[in-house]
Amino acid sequence: MNFNTLNPKCGVFTEGFFYPLPMKSIQKYISTQSTLASLGEQLTRQADLMKQVKACLTPPLDDQLQAAVLKDQVLSLFVNSPAWASRLRYLAPQLLRQLKQAGLIVHEVRTRIIPEANSSLKSRHRHRPLLSEASAESLRSIAECLEAGALQEAVLRLSRHSQKKGPR
Repeated sequence: MNFNTLNPKCGVFTEGFFYPLPMKSIQKYISTQSTLASLGEQLTRQADLMKQVKACLTPPLDDQLQAAVLKDQVLSLFVNSPAWASRLRYLAPQLLRQLKQAGLIVHEVRTRIIPEANSSLKSRHRHRPLLSEASAESLRSIAECLEAGALQEAVLRLSRHSQKKGPR
């Protein structure tokens, strides 16, 4: 096996040793490749937009803003909880005026919620709320007064969802 080969992308293998080529700056690739260059420009525009929007928000709301996307003169603001989204919706008219004064052409502000990455996914099967034992007993008493049938069965089934599990 000949180890004296040249891999122009990575480096040189010589006598069992690898000698990497000198590293090039990522900036060189971003500025020369058309796709990477456009992505770099888009990233810069995105960062500038975030700075402009955050400058219009007051603490602590400015720290809660996760992303801002401007598309077709609609500004979408992303936060990680419904409470912050509600606060942004309330401030949207004021924010819209401030952004127009800053020179951005925005006709509408929308809020979106991005769940936090470390939040646990909610179960598809939600836990049923439990009745107190007193409520369950009241339902059983009502069921005894009803005629035998679907309604009585439904009330008895409902009474089984009490906190205390025992004979019924």
